[in-house]
Amino acid sequence: MESVLLVAVLVVLLISRWGRVMLGPYWWGPPAFRKAMDAFPGPRPTLPLLGNLVQLAFGGKVLHNGLAIIGRWSPSAFSFHLGPVPMVVLTRPEDYEAVIGKLTQKATYIYSTVESFFGVGLATLNGEAWRVHRKHITHAFHFRILERYVDVFERKGREFGDRVQRLADGATSFNVFPHLAFTANDTIFETAFGLDKSTNSAVSAAHRQEFVDAMEESFEQLQYRVLHPWLLMDWLYRLTPAGRRFYEAVDMIDGFAQSVIDDRRIKMRDGAAAGYSFLDLMMKIQPGEDAVVLNDAELRGELRTFISVQQTSATIMSFALILLAVHPDIQERVVDEAVAELGPEGGVTYASLTGLKYLERVLKETLRMYPVLPAMARDVTEDAQLTDGVVPAGASIAMVPIVTHRDPALWEEPTRFDPDRFLPERCTGRHPYSYLPFSAGPRNCVGQKYALLQMKAVMSTIVRRFEVLPGKGCGTMAELEKNLDVITFLTVSGGFNIRMRPRAPRIEPAACSPPPSFTDSVLRRDFGAGATLPAHASGR
Repeated sequence: MESVLLVAVLVVLLISRWGRVMLGPYWWGPPAFRKAMDAFPGPRPTLPLLGNLVQLAFGGKVLHNGLAIIGRWSPSAFSFHLGPVPMVVLTRPEDYEAVIGKLTQKATYIYSTVESFFGVGLATLNGEAWRVHRKHITHAFHFRILERYVDVFERKGREFGDRVQRLADGATSFNVFPHLAFTANDTIFETAFGLDKSTNSAVSAAHRQEFVDAMEESFEQLQYRVLHPWLLMDWLYRLTPAGRRFYEAVDMIDGFAQSVIDDRRIKMRDGAAAGYSFLDLMMKIQPGEDAVVLNDAELRGELRTFISVQQTSATIMSFALILLAVHPDIQERVVDEAVAELGPEGGVTYASLTGLKYLERVLKETLRMYPVLPAMARDVTEDAQLTDGVVPAGASIAMVPIVTHRDPALWEEPTRFDPDRFLPERCTGRHPYSYLPFSAGPRNCVGQKYALLQMKAVMSTIVRRFEVLPGKGCGTMAELEKNLDVITFLTVSGGFNIRMRPRAPRIEPAACSPPPSFTDSVLRRDFGAGATLPAHASGR
């Protein structure tokens, strides 16, 4: 069916005015634009509508195809046509610095597609509207607010352990991502939607799995649509099976979000809402100077953006658990630190989580090797000077962190998992744009502090309870690399497979006997194990 639709679309494009917009500025724009793009090296576009998508999307995994293309042309900036969109692909930090936060907005082609999921919100807005929303939402991630979420983060980590306990026999290999995604979405119900435990249980029985399934379906279909540009016409996309599945999922998510908004509005009016959920904070802002009151469509859009952050957290933790399984020595250091800071089974606080410095480095190194968004796009609103040429206004640029993060000119032994490369002394002199785990510049991820705090709480709870072992298809770094793929976010084909077994009890370091003093050591050496000085002579 889609091949017939493609032919029909091409005919319509050739005879319609809208087709000029759809086919992009490279084919229909001024000659100077095409000349500027052709000045960059890179594969030439094949068909106007498809560009270089044939090389990217067919004949193998999208990620591996993309990395092969970049490997051929980088480190120089080079041109690539993502469907109708002329792009300049960047991998060098100095080129990122030249464009990010100065001349760019979110890529219209990509984000007009994902707007069908995110709606009107921070993920899709540009210009002044984005600035106002960003300032508005930043208040919801103040550390005083985040402190109130820590108990929820820890409790969800413990509930994760309860759910996987039956699988933790040391032999069963299982995909940990769905369990972490459930945990992440469960956290959303409380921290974003403001649903308490009793309400949360009622929602779970009727809607929770349906909600999670709808999220997964949406993300999968978003990538499919971007890679099939003839489906950008919404009326056409809605006629396809993929389009029908996507909009059914979006309607489910949207309906759920609206029902929660209505419920919170009633509770806030009656004084029954706690007032510290993300939604409560978004709804409480009153009109005033430089303030904005979000309507329901905007609230739904911001909730969906917040939900997507949880999917990235689940992905990062899944990668981190695999890396700890493959590197048991690093896993032991994580456990030692967690026991020392939190106790063998102790609870977590905001202050204690900030003390988990090694775990934080593990998460940073995980994001270096496996950035959840392996590539990001921006539109160039005016000519941008790069090392190798000038990107013309109207083009897009693609930043590829997964390549930059593995550049041997920037990172020593880049394929080795080494959390200590993020020790402060080793970060000195590193280019600020050599590491882009959550993007960079003014459009970086507004929820990254929330995400890091949540991951530290959940991960520290997991590793104190379970030993993590390699699973099927993820037993070595070579296997993991071979199975990497991208479905909107970076993923592992075949699943994030690990094994678990209950961890042997550990003695809290603070409860151990202190090391003997020098005097005690000398006495035991010369006079036997039981020798001590008299109390008046020991000074104790």
